[in-house]
Amino acid sequence: MLQDAITNRDKELANRIEEVDDIVNLITVAGRGYGLNVVTDPGFELDNGTWSFTTGDGTVDIVETDKYAGKRSLRVDYGGAASANARQAISVVAANVYSVQFWTRGDGTNQGLWMVWDTAAGPIVSQRTTGVTAATWTLVTHSFTMLAGGGTTYLIFYSPSTAGYAYFDDITVMDAITYATLDEVVGQLWRAMRQILGDW
Repeated sequence: MLQDAITNRDKELANRIEEVDDIVNLITVAGRGYGLNVVTDPGFELDNGTWSFTTGDGTVDIVETDKYAGKRSLRVDYGGAASANARQAISVVAANVYSVQFWTRGDGTNQGLWMVWDTAAGPIVSQRTTGVTAATWTLVTHSFTMLAGGGTTYLIFYSPSTAGYAYFDDITVMDAITYATLDEVVGQLWRAMRQILGDW
């Protein structure tokens, strides 16, 4: 009888482990979508022409003297009325929700600006300050819904609006639907593992 109880217990554990394996497989599938960044060369490491620069009255430089990660970052300096900027065309889908994340720092007084602009739909995210004037790298996050009938969509980073400079690095634009999918699957895994650990 004891042997039968142990055998049944082992079978129950095996079934639960199999359930966890299924959830892990789901995480693997979800993970292939999660983290797919539509920004090319997000850390300015390659300098391969995927970013376009407009100096205006200021300057735009890929620098190694100050960066959040890797070896390089973007620095944009104000020089007058025509703002310096760096921009890249990104591939987005109408009606999808996207999460924008980037690391930035100011010069201690001034902050950079950024926006998402579409050649047909106009501003998707209107030009705005980063909110980071400190000379300390800080993460900025923002979500937007892509409008229908768009043309070419650009992610743009600008110099401060007054004399000063700002840095940008480690930029991502990802489909926010993937976040929800992955969160849900991770939650399932956590609940299943807690049940196993609780019984054993």
